[in-house]
Amino acid sequence: MSIEPMKRVWLVGERRKLRGLLDFLAARRVVHLVDVTEEPVEAEDEAPAFSRQTTDPVEIDGRIVRLHHVLDLMNAWHPAARSFGENFVNFPLELTGDEVAEAVGSLDVDELDGRLTVLADEAAALGHRMEEIHLELRHLTTWTDISGPAPALFRWCAAFVGTVTERMARMLSESEKAREILVVSERGRGRDNRVLLQAVALKEDETEAEELLRQFEFIPLPLPFGVSVVDMIRALRKELSGYEERTVAIRETMTGLTRKHRARVIAVLAHWETRREVLTSEERSLGSKRMTLISGYVRTRDVDDLTDALDETFPETGLTFTDPAPDENVPVELHTNRFFEPAQTLTTLFGLPHYRAFDPSPFIMFNFLLFFGFCFGDVVYGLILLGLSLWIAGRVKDYPGYRHFFVLLAWAGGAAVIVGALTGAWAANLPDYFGADNVLVRLRNVLMVADPLSIPVKALLVALGVGVVNQFYGIIMRIYRDARMGDWAGAIFDGGLWLITLPGLLMAITALFSPPVPAWVSHVGLRIFLVGAVGLFLTQGRREKSIVGKVVVGLVSIYGILGSYGATGFIGDTLSYCRLLALGLTTTIVGMSFNRIAAKLLGTDPGVLSMLLFAAAVMLGHTFNFLINILGAFVHSGRLIFMEFFGRFYESGGVRFSPLGTSKRVRVVD
Repeated sequence: MSIEPMKRVWLVGERRKLRGLLDFLAARRVVHLVDVTEEPVEAEDEAPAFSRQTTDPVEIDGRIVRLHHVLDLMNAWHPAARSFGENFVNFPLELTGDEVAEAVGSLDVDELDGRLTVLADEAAALGHRMEEIHLELRHLTTWTDISGPAPALFRWCAAFVGTVTERMARMLSESEKAREILVVSERGRGRDNRVLLQAVALKEDETEAEELLRQFEFIPLPLPFGVSVVDMIRALRKELSGYEERTVAIRETMTGLTRKHRARVIAVLAHWETRREVLTSEERSLGSKRMTLISGYVRTRDVDDLTDALDETFPETGLTFTDPAPDENVPVELHTNRFFEPAQTLTTLFGLPHYRAFDPSPFIMFNFLLFFGFCFGDVVYGLILLGLSLWIAGRVKDYPGYRHFFVLLAWAGGAAVIVGALTGAWAANLPDYFGADNVLVRLRNVLMVADPLSIPVKALLVALGVGVVNQFYGIIMRIYRDARMGDWAGAIFDGGLWLITLPGLLMAITALFSPPVPAWVSHVGLRIFLVGAVGLFLTQGRREKSIVGKVVVGLVSIYGILGSYGATGFIGDTLSYCRLLALGLTTTIVGMSFNRIAAKLLGTDPGVLSMLLFAAAVMLGHTFNFLINILGAFVHSGRLIFMEFFGRFYESGGVRFSPLGTSKRVRVVD
């Protein structure tokens, strides 16, 4: 239930062995290196001066760019097959260390890139030409009834064959300019109601004739001299068939190369990305003529193993561990017990805490499950989500981040089952359609406490009550945070006083409730509220220098413009919890609508076909309802955590612990 303790590590070694040292650290994957070039290095006057190291990344960057190009071509022509679980997450490629080493040593990336590029370029050219042929065929196929070849190539004249609309054909025949330079004859009318024309002009008037025909929207047919329409169509289709066969052959070749080399390409790309990371780390080191200095962070539990490994492999390297200074931006890795680990998904979605703060994951687990259960409360939906999430979690058990997410969804499915049982939601009201007093109806009635649809006002009050409790919980967490950091004034004045003021405010307004609450509750609440409000007025402006500033901030802080919280913020945040009821009712009502539609298909005298239609409608409708509302339940439950709860006490901004050598593409399994 904490943040993983870290140690600052400093390593001093021979400059000529820096690259090997960094490779060693990348293979161990335990040190998060930082840039030491901007940090002051204390040294004696006689100590050598350290300066920033320089590298030449051009070659490695070129390799990475080429590998990306190869991988893009492979994915474009033969996308990788994905399992069901991979539709939700991207798994790294699992390879042994020997497989990675073999790929790096044997794969000729330049040759493979050249082959793939040539094939892709040829396929692109063929595709462009095939598009042209399809366009030409569209122009020609409407004229298959026209007999005879196109006009021959004349010595003294220019000939044109093409189409115009009926209106343009009439205007062309009436044009005096056209009659001066053109001899136009109509050869037929196509199935698209365009007119096929043949026009002849003297060679000396060819340019003017072309311009004149364009004015009448003349579209030339792709018909060579002396070739008929039918013969041209036959030739184009033969050409197209040859291009299609060649495209299929190219695709088969590309597919074969992809299947053979994709895993090796990914392995080599991960290798060179790690090499680039090593090069970047080298640039972040400081060096003298003979010595070099690097620094980073290591988990406290890995200190002894790292020390032993360095003593064995690089015994000449100096190694020092220190506790991080208060002003250091220490990388963060969350560490908690197994039960609360799934909630770390929510924490990382919002942003990691600072190193000296605390991991809020254990404190939001129950909140999230409660909110999700309200929004998605249905026994059948919850069981489906529970089973599906556990199955996927088992498939991704070697990847903690993914496993935590799906285990969280499994817990959320369990919460939906509980809320659904208490509210009588079983795929909405599906058991009612299986006959009166069936076993599911009896079980539902035994477990159900209340149906929110029949008591919406009371259900709304329950949702608002959850909101009030969660707001107070957030204030308690603020008190815990400030006390943990030694800010007792903040804990008492910015947290504790609100725990007096806000309950007093709620008690004071009970006179507005119906049925009425005893008058003494309102009177006592008003006095509690005034005590808390006076305390806030006197303390919220304590950081202001002037008396006027203290008074102004003290007053407006009660309202909520400034200060740690505010009465209006409390009211607005509490009203946000109405979404719990709204989403819960939506899930049920939409499900009931699909059940009613399916029942219409079943009819009063069900047969085999109507029962199949009923089952299909139920499955399709509830699948849609499941997918839509699970998204809404997760998003809105998360929003209540991030906005209305985290806003009271949590500050993100921590840097993720990312050891040198960590790759998202390849997971080495030895």
